[in-house]
Amino acid sequence: MTAVKFEYLMTNFKQTPNWQPISMLPVIANLIDGGIVDTEQQLATLLEAEGKPYAFDDYTVQRVVKVYTEQKEFLSIYTLQLDKWKLSNPSASQKQEIDRLEKQLVKFRELNTKVLDLAEKLEGQTIETLLAKSDEEIGLETLLSKLRY
Repeated sequence: MTAVKFEYLMTNFKQTPNWQPISMLPVIANLIDGGIVDTEQQLATLLEAEGKPYAFDDYTVQRVVKVYTEQKEFLSIYTLQLDKWKLSNPSASQKQEIDRLEKQLVKFRELNTKVLDLAEKLEGQTIETLLAKSDEEIGLETLLSKLRY
């Protein structure tokens, strides 16, 4: 499942969340684990582009920033949901899963931050940025990059 499907479980994150019963723990676990996989894939894609200026257009980079900024806000909701479940006297196996998910959220936050940082860096290296430059600027940039190696 993706964060988009999570919207069916929670109300708009700018409002009071629709807290879920602990029976939804497997669903939230799937969302968190799946979100990590998706974010790792996005990070890999952005890392490939990092060494290739002008690989993305403005729309793509702005979309990444929008999606992962919203994802960052959802991470706080996941944390609050897990905190609520911890206070609800969970079974031993539920407590173990909550503990695992808390560790996963640390990893998720780190990945999310890396994606947002990299996307911000790529904002100044889009195709539109290249097209806005003069031939002289592009030539000078090319020569300077070759001199660095």
